[in-house]
Order: sequence, then C-alpha cells, then structure tokens
Amino acid sequence: MPLLYKKHGAVAVLTLSRPQARNAWGEDYNAALKELLPQLEDDPGIRVVILTGDEAGGAFSAGANIKDPKTHTSDSIADAIEALPKRRRFQAMNLLSDFAKPLVAAVNGYAIGIGCIVAYCCDLIVASERAEWRLTQVRPRKPTGSASRNGWCRTAN
Repeated sequence: MPLLYKKHGAVAVLTLSRPQARNAWGEDYNAALKELLPQLEDDPGIRVVILTGDEAGGAFSAGANIKDPKTHTSDSIADAIEALPKRRRFQAMNLLSDFAKPLVAAVNGYAIGIGCIVAYCCDLIVASERAEWRLTQVRPRKPTGSASRNGWCRTAN
C-alpha cells in the first residue's frame, strides 16, 4: 500500500510512499484515505494525524502520478459524468478538509500540484527547509477551485 500508517501513542502518521516517483499522487492514495480517515476519526486513542511524504522520495508529493495510465482518465464521458458526485464527495481535498481531528501536513520537500493542494487542506503545515510549493495550473491571483475553496481561504483568515 502506498499510504503507510503508523501509530505513535495518540499520534497517527500517514506517509505518502511512492519514492520512485517522488510520492506522486494516485487514486490509491484517495482510496486509502477514504478507508483510513473514518477509522482514525472513530479511534478515541488518536488525537492528531500527521500527513507526510516518504523521505526516500525527496518530496511531500510531486503532484499527480502521470506514469499511471489511469490518472485523469475515464472510459467514456458518460462514465466521468456519472462518477462526478461520488468523486467530489470522496476526493482527497474534501476528506482532509472535513476531517474532525487536527491534521498536520509535515512537508519535507516538493509539494507540487495536488501535493500542494493536499497540504493546504490540512489544519496546520509544518515545512522543512527543503519544502517548495508549486501550483503549475495557477496564474497569479487565480487559484484553482479546490485550492481557493479549501486551503488558501483557510490560511488567509
């Protein structure tokens, strides 16, 4: 599983682990978060969750896993439209933004594209000296829908 989970007392550590691709984000991360986050919310022994990237990858997350042929694809337009409500409800940004316990992004390298947006969806960001932020699809002062709706608005308040 590319999303590793370790429990240290009252702290849960979730590690994005796809080091050969700088922890590039894939649908498997969404699936693992969809499974793990409700369990962590229901566990009274967990008080805080830390989300970080595998040190071996040299990044928090270098964006979407474009080497995976299923990234950003659907079999048909009809399939994409039909899956849209469920995808919106269970996408990483919403799962993280709606998480009931404190969620800390420990950014230890590149946070690019969705990696950057995911970090912004956390309650607190702790960045190492190696942390770098990139939103390649953003023009100055024009954040994408997810970035503006979640992380950027929350950090600006």
